[in-house]
Amino acid sequence: MSETKLRNKEKRKLYPNSIDFSTVENVVYRQEERRKIRQGESQRELGMRFLVALSVGLVVGLQAYTVRIGTDKLYEWKFDSLRKYTTAGPIPSSPVDAPIPEQNGTIWVGFLIFLVWNWGLCLLGCTLVVLVAPAAGGSGIPDVKGYLNGSVVAKAFNVVTLCVKWIGVILSVSSSLAVGPEGPMIHLGAMIGGGLGEMRSRTMGFKMKFFRHYRNTADRRDFISVGAASGVSAAFGAPIGGLLFSMEEASSFWSIGLTWRAFLGAFAANWMLNFCVAATKAKYRFLPKNDLLFPHGQSQGFEAWEYLPFFFLGIVGGLLGFAFTYLNIKLMAFRLRVIFKKKYLRFLEVVLIVFVTSLISFALPLLWPCKFTPLENVKGFHVDDAEQFTCRQGHYNEMASLLWAPQDSAVKRLLSRSTIHLFSPTTCICFCLIYFIMACATAGSSISSGLVVPMMLIGCSYGRFTALMLNQYAGVSVDPGTYALVGCASFIGGVSRMTMSMTVILVEVTGDTELVLPIMMVILTAKTLADRLTHPLYETLLELRHIPYLENEPSPYMAIMPVTCIMNTPVLTLNAVEPVKKIVQVLTETQHCGFPVLHSKTGTQIGMISRKYLLVLLWAVAVDQKRALSHEDFLLYLDEVHMRKVDIENIESKLKGAVAAQLLYISQYMDLCPPTVSATFTVAAVLRMIRTMGLRHLTVVNHFNVPIGMVTRKDLLEEHVTECYRENMYEIHHNDPAACLGTAEWPLYVKKLQQLYVEQQEAKGTPDDDPAWNLVGDFLKDNQANEYRPGSSLSESFEAHATSVLSHPSDFRHFQHTSPARHADGQPVGLWDEDSDDDDNHSL
Repeated sequence: MSETKLRNKEKRKLYPNSIDFSTVENVVYRQEERRKIRQGESQRELGMRFLVALSVGLVVGLQAYTVRIGTDKLYEWKFDSLRKYTTAGPIPSSPVDAPIPEQNGTIWVGFLIFLVWNWGLCLLGCTLVVLVAPAAGGSGIPDVKGYLNGSVVAKAFNVVTLCVKWIGVILSVSSSLAVGPEGPMIHLGAMIGGGLGEMRSRTMGFKMKFFRHYRNTADRRDFISVGAASGVSAAFGAPIGGLLFSMEEASSFWSIGLTWRAFLGAFAANWMLNFCVAATKAKYRFLPKNDLLFPHGQSQGFEAWEYLPFFFLGIVGGLLGFAFTYLNIKLMAFRLRVIFKKKYLRFLEVVLIVFVTSLISFALPLLWPCKFTPLENVKGFHVDDAEQFTCRQGHYNEMASLLWAPQDSAVKRLLSRSTIHLFSPTTCICFCLIYFIMACATAGSSISSGLVVPMMLIGCSYGRFTALMLNQYAGVSVDPGTYALVGCASFIGGVSRMTMSMTVILVEVTGDTELVLPIMMVILTAKTLADRLTHPLYETLLELRHIPYLENEPSPYMAIMPVTCIMNTPVLTLNAVEPVKKIVQVLTETQHCGFPVLHSKTGTQIGMISRKYLLVLLWAVAVDQKRALSHEDFLLYLDEVHMRKVDIENIESKLKGAVAAQLLYISQYMDLCPPTVSATFTVAAVLRMIRTMGLRHLTVVNHFNVPIGMVTRKDLLEEHVTECYRENMYEIHHNDPAACLGTAEWPLYVKKLQQLYVEQQEAKGTPDDDPAWNLVGDFLKDNQANEYRPGSSLSESFEAHATSVLSHPSDFRHFQHTSPARHADGQPVGLWDEDSDDDDNHSL
C-alpha cells in the first residue's frame, strides 16, 4: 500500500462510520416478501408508511406551536419587566425630531434587567447543551444533511437531543441574540420523523414490536426526510417550500413515493400549526387559516430597468455570503481547536456573546434620535409597527425598532411596503454591518440556534438601503420593501446556495408572486458567485467535524481515474459456510463492516454480508444456539442487538467451545445481489453509484468476478481522491484506461490462466489445435517470474493472450458467468452444503 493510502487511512479513522441504505435481499427476505404478497400485506405496509408520514407532520406542527408560544411568552415577560425603565411619558405630538428624554439613570437599571434576563435564558440553554446533549448545539441542519448523505452522526437523533433542542431553541431565541428558530425546527422535525418511524429508543429502553418492519436504514432515511420537510413547513408556513427544501438541500436520495409522503407531512405540519394558533386566538371557535409569516403588502410591480440594481444585489449577496461563510468557518475551526475542548470555555464564550449582544442592542439605539410618528395610520405603516424605546408617546426609535424587537417583527418592518421614511439609509446600513458581525459570532456557539432569520435581516437591510439610495441620489421612485425582499433572497442564496426551495419559501411567506423572477435571478447570481469563491456553509461545517459528505457531482479528474487508484487491498472475504470461531476471529481482529462472500470452489463472489448481520447471527448462536433464523426471528434478534449495544466482545464471552466449532450458513443471510464494479470503472462512475444507491461499500472485481479491492464512501472524499490523483498522475494520463488494470490484477490473471490451462490439459490433453491456448501455455512457461507493468511489451502480449482466451466461445464461459457447482449426478450443489457432511445443513 502506498504512503498516500496509508496516510489517508489513518486520517479517515477520524471520520464516523457510514450507513448502507440499500436493501439486503437475502434468502429469508425474499421468502418473507413472497409471504407478504400472498397474504396481501404489502399494500398494508405502504398505507402504514403514509400514516406514519401524516403522524410526523401533525407532531411537528404541534411542536412548532409550542416553540412559537414559548418564545412569545418569554419575550412578553422580559419586555414587560423593562417597560417602566425604557418607555417615557406622553408629550404633545410634533413633526420635529424629539430629543432623548431624561431618565435619571433608570435606563441603566433597565439594561441590567435586560442583561440578567438574557444571561439567565442563554446560560440555561447552554448548560443543557454542554452537559446533557452536545449534539443539540447549533442549527442541526448539517447533522441532517450528513445523515441523509450516508454518515453516522453521533447522538444527532437521540431522544435526549430532541428534548434539549426543543427547550434550548425557545431559550436562545428569547434571549435577543442574533439567532432564529428555523434551523433547529428542521432538526427537530427530522428527529421526530426518525423516532416515529422506528418507535424504538435505546435511551428509554422502549420499542414497539409492530414497527419492526420499518426499522431499516432505508425507511428511517425516508421518515427523516419527511420530518425535515415538515419542519420547514411549520417554521415558515411554507409546505411546498418544505418539500422542495428536503428534496434539494437535505436529502441525497429521492423517489416519487417519498415525494408523496413528504407532501403529506408538510401539509399536516402546516395545518396543525395553524389549527393551534387559530384555537388560541379564537378561543376554540375558529376555522384554521394560513396566515403569512412575513406579509409583504400589496405588490406594486417593478420596471425593466430595475433588473440592473437587482443584479447588483445578487453580486452583493454573493460577496457577503462568501465573507459570512469564510468568517464563520474560521471561527468554527477555532472553536473546535480551542474552545470546545474545555467546558468552562464554552460557557465563557456564551456569557461574552450575550453581554456584547445585549450591550449593543440596548446602547446603540440610545445614539439614535426619536422620530415623530403620525397619530393616524398611513398606507402600509401603523403606529404599532415601531418601537418607542426611550421616546415619548408619538415618537419611535429607528434602531430600536430593529435591534430591540423580536426577529420576526424586525423582518416584517424591513419588508413593509410604502414606508419610505420608516428607516433612514444610515439606520439600514449600520444595522446590516452590526447584525452581520453579531450573527457570524453567535452561529456555532454552544446554544441551539438557527441562521435563516438572521440571514433574512441582513439581506433585507442592505436591500432596503439600496432602494433608499436610489430614491435619494438617482432621482427615481422605488419601493424599499421590494428591494428588501430581493436583498433577502440574495444573501440567503449566497450563504446557503439553495435555489428553487428558497425561491418558493420566500414567495410563500410573503405572498408576493410578482417578484418571482427577480428573486430567481438574484439567487442564481449570488449562488454562482459564492460557489466560485468557497464551498457552501453547511458542507464545510461537516468537513470541519470530520463527517464525510459526498458531493452531488464528481470532480473533472475523477472521470479519468480508474477505480484501482483508490480501492483498498487486499480484500477480506468469507465463504458461504464458515465455522463460528473463524467469524469471531475475523470480527475481533478487524473493524471491517462488509465482507464479500465467495464460492468455495470457484472463488467468485456470490454475495455480501455486513458486520451487523454477522453479529446478529453470532448473537443468536451464543444466546439460544440458533443457527437458522426466519425473517421474523432475525428482526427480533436485530432489535435485541441494537438495544443491548452488542459487540463482538459480548458475543465472545458467551460462546462455548462446542458452539464455536459449529458451522454457520452465511449464504441464507447474505445479500444475493450486491452491486459490484469492474476494475476499468472510473472514480466518477463509482461516486455516482454509491451516492445515488445509498451504498456504504462497493466491491471491485476482475473479469472472473473475483474481488480485487473494496471502495467505501470515505475513499471517495475529495481530499483522498485528490492525493491519489497526484500520486498516480503519470499512469492516469499516459496509459490506456482499458488496459491499465493495475499490478493487483496481474497475479489473479496468472492464477486463473494457470487453472484454466491445467483443466484443459486434464480434460482434453494438450490443446495443440487451439493457437490461443498454445500462446497462453508459452506465456505462462516463459514469463512466470516477470512482473506485470502496465504499458510494457510483456503486458501487451499478456493482454492479447488473455483477450483471446476471454473471447473463446466455450472453454472460458463458465469463468465469466458464475454457475453453481454440480454433484456427480448432475444436480446443483446448494450454497449451504459445501464441504459439510451434516445431514441438517439443507434446512434453515
